[in-house]
Amino acid sequence: MKTFQGYTLIQPDDLHWRPSNLMKIPNADFLERTGSENLGARLWRLPPKSANTLHKHIRAEEFYFVLEGTGRMRVGEETLTAPKYGGVLVGPDQLRQVFNDTDAEVLC
Repeated sequence: MKTFQGYTLIQPDDLHWRPSNLMKIPNADFLERTGSENLGARLWRLPPKSANTLHKHIRAEEFYFVLEGTGRMRVGEETLTAPKYGGVLVGPDQLRQVFNDTDAEVLC
């Protein structure tokens, strides 16, 4: 697996917001233009009472960082709660799902 070399500055205008394939949750992939194969960095805008798809990755690590609201996530058999500005790093082969069981939007 190749590692990323150098740096890439990502501006907010570079992001393309789209609905996820199955759950239709708005998200933007920060690293889609960088070619990174080892790390995923996607923003999820979770409406109240919503979730993204339960999934895992073969190689990629994913870092989830809560910008607005309270982050809730399933990793394997665990349910985690991350406060605003908290984060969760998830390794490959771990089942994961971000969800919002509150009445307010969450951005993570």
